[in-house]
Amino acid sequence: MSNNTPRCMQEFSLIPVGTKTYRVRSSGLESLKKGKEDAPVSGKTSLDELNFETIKVQVPKAMFGILIGKRGANLIKLRSETGAKILIPKLEESSDFITITGTTESVNQAKKRVEEIIEEALEKLPPTHFLMFSLPDTYLHKKVIDFRDQIKGLRANDVDPNMFTHVHSLHITIGMLRLISPEDILAAGKILKELTESVNDCVKDRSLLIRLAGLAIMDSSSGSYQNWLIQLLLTNIVL
Repeated sequence: MSNNTPRCMQEFSLIPVGTKTYRVRSSGLESLKKGKEDAPVSGKTSLDELNFETIKVQVPKAMFGILIGKRGANLIKLRSETGAKILIPKLEESSDFITITGTTESVNQAKKRVEEIIEEALEKLPPTHFLMFSLPDTYLHKKVIDFRDQIKGLRANDVDPNMFTHVHSLHITIGMLRLISPEDILAAGKILKELTESVNDCVKDRSLLIRLAGLAIMDSSSGSYQNWLIQLLLTNIVL
């Protein structure tokens, strides 16, 4: 290979297959049989002759953009690092399987990197669904209204009365989920339906008593006096 070839490309060989050219790690060509080292005059070589293999890996469509990256940067880097050919379906297509083609070494490496990228991305995603139940208790509603009136009575300039939710919207969130595919949503729904009977058998007609104390503001990004004041009162409130 010419000395002018970038160092990052010197470990790869360009192999013509039909009308296309594939980039393959040079080490992967060592597995070729001795009788296959003489390339045809036409320069065409079959995938079978190169001991290439193809696998399909299921990836949530929501992750396609992360694998591709801005202007394809992530996909280009992934192909360069592994030496495998990686095809990602277009968003309008129904398939959620990406195709990886190359030597056994490059395919396994590409599959591992794809799985790592997806796992890292999922950890950073915010929750998409919440498990909650409403709080229709009238005593609770009265306590919340009293608390709201107490805050309004302070007449602080930066206290917005509209920040208080309606008492009929009160609920308790007991779980947060990341469901990024229709299959995930269906599976979660199935599990919840199965659990419903078990929960009903345990609770039956009994009331569920919950004691709330030391509440906190969910959106604590703002350091305003308004948040500080409300948090001070919430810390000591018991419903």
